[in-house]
Amino acid sequence: MSTIGNKAVGDFTTVTKQTITGDGGTSYTLQENVNSENEIEVYINNTRQEPGVAYTVVGKALTMTGAVNASDSFYVIFQGKAIQTAGLPVDAAITASTITTSQTITSTGNITTSGTVNTPSINGEQIGGRRNVVINGGFQCWQHATSITSSGFSADRWRSTTGSGGAMTVSRQSFTAGQTDVPNNPKYFFRHAQTTAFTNTGYNSDRTRIEDVKTLSGQTCTLSWYMKADASRTVRVNITQDFGSGGSPSADVETAIVSSQAITTSWAKYTVTFTMPSISGKTIGTNEDSFIELGFDYRAEVNNTFTIDIANVQLESGSVATPFENRSFGEELALCQRYFFMITGTGTDYATMGSGQMYGATTYLGSFKLPVAMRATPSFSLNNSLSTTNFMVVTSGYVRAISSVTVTGDNQYLRLNCAVTTSGTQGHGAYIQLQSGYNALWSAEL
Repeated sequence: MSTIGNKAVGDFTTVTKQTITGDGGTSYTLQENVNSENEIEVYINNTRQEPGVAYTVVGKALTMTGAVNASDSFYVIFQGKAIQTAGLPVDAAITASTITTSQTITSTGNITTSGTVNTPSINGEQIGGRRNVVINGGFQCWQHATSITSSGFSADRWRSTTGSGGAMTVSRQSFTAGQTDVPNNPKYFFRHAQTTAFTNTGYNSDRTRIEDVKTLSGQTCTLSWYMKADASRTVRVNITQDFGSGGSPSADVETAIVSSQAITTSWAKYTVTFTMPSISGKTIGTNEDSFIELGFDYRAEVNNTFTIDIANVQLESGSVATPFENRSFGEELALCQRYFFMITGTGTDYATMGSGQMYGATTYLGSFKLPVAMRATPSFSLNNSLSTTNFMVVTSGYVRAISSVTVTGDNQYLRLNCAVTTSGTQGHGAYIQLQSGYNALWSAEL
């Protein structure tokens, strides 16, 4: 049976017999400790003696009322030792003093609590649920680009900037399989290489936005991340609250949760617990575009070139940094596609986008469904100009060049109206085709 509290001091013992030789006296030593006269049976000449009357006992000290001679048959039967109390608190509560870090609770039944349970892991692994409010904190998804040299997005949900006069390369880097510096074998990490020093104290940073300024507001929060640098570096960590279009205050509210974090040349986990500023008394805009922004700021490295590597960024409620929340690639990608989606022709193949028909001789009308509902009705763009060699309408077995594209719809179901330069046949089926190496982009980024 499982117990909670102090471990029981003693256990029952096997019933045993001790033969004693009398010496004409009344004091004798037992071979086992006992707590009362009732735990033993004393026999003289095969007659059982009355406990507490014919004898008393304290520990191993047996005292007979009358003398026992050597000629007497004298023996003791040990019935078993009593179990001592477990030593629980008077109110039966389990407190820090009754359970230490070296003790284990084992139960085959339910353990119920009305309070908060703070634990960093279950069986050494992450706790279920959605703890991490940062999307793509493990840098799995890189729809935008795997390398950039100007301010903008690279890893999904992460926007990089460089200060005045500076130049940078932000890139996807791969972990060596089996490395142990960053737990649980992540595939990628994020690298910001400042190749030309910036010359002012403005923002030079890597930042990610989290939808809805109400997120974690007024709560105790914990940020954890892994980082290393090419040399000893200093990083500032900011939380910015933006109340959206028409919100008040209209200016962003920035809080430095780490003013100066020293970074070394080896991977290390950094943790900070802070209180997210309250939004009490503030006004949230009506366009559903409010957010909080987490930023790693390198302003202390002004006039320096440097390389900063980042991995496993996690922002969560509570005062404990739990193990990084590993989401599958498919799940992480779907979360990213709420804000950005890209179709790319690959290899020697063309990518097909939507299906429809020739609404008129020179008008294609088609529909397109985004893989997930985006944050808002997205903007549409191409990474190249319209031409018969990259973005075209295919109908009746022929390629038709597109002179313009109009996109209407909502945040998932879209309608594409394309003007084509070569007449087709009204009513014939048609589809849009995207050549290898060209991209169609859908953005609802904050």
